[in-house]
Amino acid sequence: MMGWGAFGWNGNDGPNSFCAWSRMRLGWVALVDISAQEEEIRLEDIGLQGQVFKVPLTGGEYFLCEYRRRRSTHYDRNIPREGLLIWHISWQPSEKGKPGRWVVDLECADGRWQDAGYPLGQNPDNRHGGDNLDFWAHNRGYRERHGGNLGDATDPFDGMHYQAFTQETNPDSHSEDGGFWTRIEGIRLEESEAIMQVQIPPLLIDVRNFNIADADGDGIPVAGESLACRFMLVNEGVHDVGELTVHLRTDDPLMRITGSEAQFHGLAVGEQSSSGSGVRFFRFSFEPDFAGSHTAALFIEINAGDSRIIRHEVSVTAVSPRQSVQEVVIIDSLGNEDGQAQAGEFIRIGLSLSGDYPELLQAFTFHLHPLSEGVVPIGDTAMVFSLEKTPAMSRYAPEFLLSSSLMPGTQLNFEFVVSSQHATWRDTLSIRVQDGWDPSPPRVMQFRLTHQDHVIRITLPESQILEGSQIRSAWAMVYTSNDTTQLAQIPLRKQDRHYEGTWVAPGSGDYLIEVGAEDVWGNRGHSALQTFSMQIPLPVSDAHTGAWQSLELLDQRWQVDVKGLAFAPGNPQILYATTPYGVWRSEDRGEHWSPTGMMVGRDILVDSVDPFTLYTSGSEVLTSSDAGMTWESIPVPGSDAYLLATDPVHPGKLYGVHSHSLVISEDYGRSWQETPVRDIEFVLVHPTHPGVIYAGSRWDPVHTSSPGFLYHSADGGKSWTHQPLDRVWRSITVDPHRLQGLYATVREVDPHHSQGSYATQGNA
Repeated sequence: MMGWGAFGWNGNDGPNSFCAWSRMRLGWVALVDISAQEEEIRLEDIGLQGQVFKVPLTGGEYFLCEYRRRRSTHYDRNIPREGLLIWHISWQPSEKGKPGRWVVDLECADGRWQDAGYPLGQNPDNRHGGDNLDFWAHNRGYRERHGGNLGDATDPFDGMHYQAFTQETNPDSHSEDGGFWTRIEGIRLEESEAIMQVQIPPLLIDVRNFNIADADGDGIPVAGESLACRFMLVNEGVHDVGELTVHLRTDDPLMRITGSEAQFHGLAVGEQSSSGSGVRFFRFSFEPDFAGSHTAALFIEINAGDSRIIRHEVSVTAVSPRQSVQEVVIIDSLGNEDGQAQAGEFIRIGLSLSGDYPELLQAFTFHLHPLSEGVVPIGDTAMVFSLEKTPAMSRYAPEFLLSSSLMPGTQLNFEFVVSSQHATWRDTLSIRVQDGWDPSPPRVMQFRLTHQDHVIRITLPESQILEGSQIRSAWAMVYTSNDTTQLAQIPLRKQDRHYEGTWVAPGSGDYLIEVGAEDVWGNRGHSALQTFSMQIPLPVSDAHTGAWQSLELLDQRWQVDVKGLAFAPGNPQILYATTPYGVWRSEDRGEHWSPTGMMVGRDILVDSVDPFTLYTSGSEVLTSSDAGMTWESIPVPGSDAYLLATDPVHPGKLYGVHSHSLVISEDYGRSWQETPVRDIEFVLVHPTHPGVIYAGSRWDPVHTSSPGFLYHSADGGKSWTHQPLDRVWRSITVDPHRLQGLYATVREVDPHHSQGSYATQGNA
């Protein structure tokens, strides 16, 4: 109102009528929005309360169109020419302390020029040049030389000389940043209407935050695994869109889509789909009919009604347990190091796998099992592959012992097993026994030491001697612990499945003992030294408790709540302690401690022979062969599986419970035998007569105030007898010196039985 328009076109006939933007801000017009990408617009003259047509660009930027006629209002009676006025509206953000403001610029139909306004201009510049209005904003001489004025008859789009406003015209219809445009064409004037064809850019929907969720949560799609993809949609176009239909499609025959369609709500300009209603899951999986890895294309098709807006492509790579073995390598772990498989030697079998994505192999476990006679696996058959480069090479390869009876040319078969939670692949690999013979020394693993009074019993299980041929003899060597002076060499005689011998110790103290074996070819091997502590019981009259001293597991900050202790039967020097911070190990009777790899305070069971083989139960049954530093799962069938005891004599014999039943394993948990014994809470194995086993519950499983029951087996768990208990016991313990001796304590005062400890010489 305070501008030049107050004076009118002739300087004395004002004021002029307001521009379309001012009227819109005042609410004096009927604002018309475009409703389709292409549309014919019939715009009435603006008059006093006429129409203004809004064409969106991006964000807050847009064009306003108004039709001016001299007869429509008194204030337009002297306009130079009738026609369509197009105003470019944009927001200029605040800068250098200046507040933000709206910029309102008339797109003059006679164009933009670098040197002067129309008709003096010779150098057109449809985006960055100036028009007559721009060149007016200077002194009189400059205006006259550059054609500046306050408006003239060539500013409106009159439908004759100026009929279009597009990306190609001068002026052009781009947004300020050049990223968006509109097309207004076929402009013509018919009495009280301006008619035009308007086209705006197509809908622009962007797909963002695409990610894949796999069933096991490791982030690696595996063949056969249920997968889901999730993404968000963002309206980056210039106008709002209604409800969207999204389809997930693929042309890949190895991909199966199970959930392929979802509806998204309408999106305003700049709006993104919300997590509540806009995020959708589409489910798919890969068929297992490929080897190595496979990359498939997924297409996200977005439709508004019957029109497709966009087809967005993403790539998904999955890995299959079906792996292609590129190379098989023989490694002499103990032999002549010629890289060949020969009778009588220890070998490792290394593999390399082809494929472009070795890092995806972490989704699998790998094992190599022998299928041929004469091949004995040494320890775990698991394989570990390097994931850093292609081809993937085995970083850890399982070890095998080849029998000396194998003939050159014999084909040895192995089963290569690749497993995930969703699929398993089995492949057969073969190697051949080569000429030559390589008798390696026997490898002596673990042996067991027990004692009664002064007598030390040394037991070497046959399974703990790894040898490709036959064993001729076995022996044990005894040394002093302080200076390794030899005290005795004891022959070990074959007894069924083990070698056994005894030695009478001269008295209490620590001794170093190793066991050796010789094969029929004169090759000798021996075990590592074990420390054995002989403690001769004192007469009762001389026994005393002495002073107690603290065993400091950690520094003072962690001195809390040692839940339990476990000695290693095979080596009394080794002791395990359970704390809330994990399991700790001592190899010197508790003088010094070091943490294991078990950082949860679980009770520990120690193998009868190998002090470094441990077992524990929690959400699953676990075993460790390296004193607790690493752990792996033991598959126990059924539900709610846990371990109760290890056999004190037979290595690898375990007693556990699954689905409320007692189960027994004699091969370190690889297989299990069920028993008729149910609802038990303890297992007791006689330490000197291992065939005698007790299992039961000290109280009734349902009514805990009622007495429980006891099962008894005299043949190692093959058959059982059941006997109810006559009272509720606090604890039951086996007498280690009497075959049928049991000790028990009363749980609480019983009116029919006195409180205290009891003993029986029968089975219960």
